[in-house]
Amino acid sequence: MSNLLEIKDRVGRYLREVFNDVRISADGEGYFVPFEGYRVNVTFEVIDDPEQVKWSEENGMPLHKLVLQTWVCHDITPSNEFYKFMVEDLPRRTSIQAFAAVDARDETKLSVSTYQRIAADTIDPNELKFAIRFSVWDSTLVGEELIEKFGAKWMNED
Repeated sequence: MSNLLEIKDRVGRYLREVFNDVRISADGEGYFVPFEGYRVNVTFEVIDDPEQVKWSEENGMPLHKLVLQTWVCHDITPSNEFYKFMVEDLPRRTSIQAFAAVDARDETKLSVSTYQRIAADTIDPNELKFAIRFSVWDSTLVGEELIEKFGAKWMNED
C-alpha cells in the first residue's frame, strides 16, 4: 500500500499528463481541474479507523480513496419536481452520484454537486483520466438539465 504523499504526487502527475490546467486546491491538500462553468475537485480520504484498517488490510482493500467532486449548479429553487428529478430521473442517466445542498450564496436556494470515489492506492493514469471524463460528462449533463428544467446557473456563473 502506498502512503498518502506518494499517492498525491502520482495523482498530480497523472492529472498534468492529461489536462493542460491543473491547479492545487486552496488548502494545498488536493487539486482541481477547471472546466467551463464548474471545476472538478480532486481530494483524498484516508481510512484510519483501526477496525476498518485491519479489515481493509486483511481483504486487500485500499486505505486511501480519491474523491472527484464537482459543484455543478446553484440558484435552484426547491420544489417537488426538483426532488423527483434528483431521486428518480437523474440516477438512471448518470454513472456518478449527485446531491443537493443549501446554496452558500442564498439559503433559500439549493446547489447541486456530483461526486465519485475510487481507490487511490492502485490508481493508474487511465483510470483517473476516465473517472474525470465521466465526472465532466455527467456533470455537464446534470448542469444542462438543471438549467433547462429549474432555471439553475452554472456554479461559476453569478
